[in-house]
Amino acid sequence: YKNEINRVWQKADSVFLNHIVSTDFIYRTNTKLSDTIGKAGRGLELSLNAQYIAAGSNEGNYKIENKNRYYFNRLKNWTVFLNLLYEERNPDYIYNYWISNHFQWFNNKYKPLRQIQAHLGVSLGNSVSASFFYRGLNNYLYFDEVAAPKQFSNNITNLCLHLEYKKILLKHLGVSVSYTFQNTSQEKYIRLPQNSGTAKLFYNGNLFKNNLQLQIGSQVQVYQSFVAYSYMPSTQVFYLQNNFKTETYPFVDVYLNARIRPVSFFLKLENVLNGRLGTNYAFVPGYYQNDLAFRFGLT
Repeated sequence: YKNEINRVWQKADSVFLNHIVSTDFIYRTNTKLSDTIGKAGRGLELSLNAQYIAAGSNEGNYKIENKNRYYFNRLKNWTVFLNLLYEERNPDYIYNYWISNHFQWFNNKYKPLRQIQAHLGVSLGNSVSASFFYRGLNNYLYFDEVAAPKQFSNNITNLCLHLEYKKILLKHLGVSVSYTFQNTSQEKYIRLPQNSGTAKLFYNGNLFKNNLQLQIGSQVQVYQSFVAYSYMPSTQVFYLQNNFKTETYPFVDVYLNARIRPVSFFLKLENVLNGRLGTNYAFVPGYYQNDLAFRFGLT
């Protein structure tokens, strides 16, 4: 049982009191394989959490969350996982009430948000991983083109596929590549880049009898062009707009991390292609990513 008190100040002092009951269930088991070492065992981990607001301003809200992980080789850290969640919760206070010099709305009486999501994935140690994510939304809340709250009562389906590969070659040369695909059934209300990816190449080594620990490398991030959100400073929310579209712009960083005992330092050059491939490298209109910048630190 948990008692929760929240206070919101907005020309008037609003106090929200909730009485929350929750329960947890955890189950773990391990089995051994018939390997010669006897260490590469299998294992299963299950957990369940349920929360319900029995009384208060959010009475009737609830959440059920289930996490499952199966180790089919603990020695190599080969795992499969499945995470499930279902919840119903009232809209955040800002959607129903707001009073300021720039915006005012009262008692919108929006319906509770319902969502169900599932996350399924497999990981082969630290080298290869893949996952698939599903989310179904009902009574989705958003801010429209004039930064006012609105609710979409129909169903929305969001999907995501993520793939990642990491490998250390010749004991020192590291390679990492990740790719993400995202899709939504309602692009009018949810804005996201459909394809994005990150690639890393670095050298990691211990030199001069481990007196010098060195890592030098680069990173490239690319996001497909999409119609982005705008930002409203007055209410501190992101809202829909249709006049600005991002470009498919590669963000390239080069860095150096080193430690010469007892001194540690780093050097980093950010967005090294700034100005060479265009100047539209913003994800939000008027708020750009870093320009060409040099950073360093010393400990």
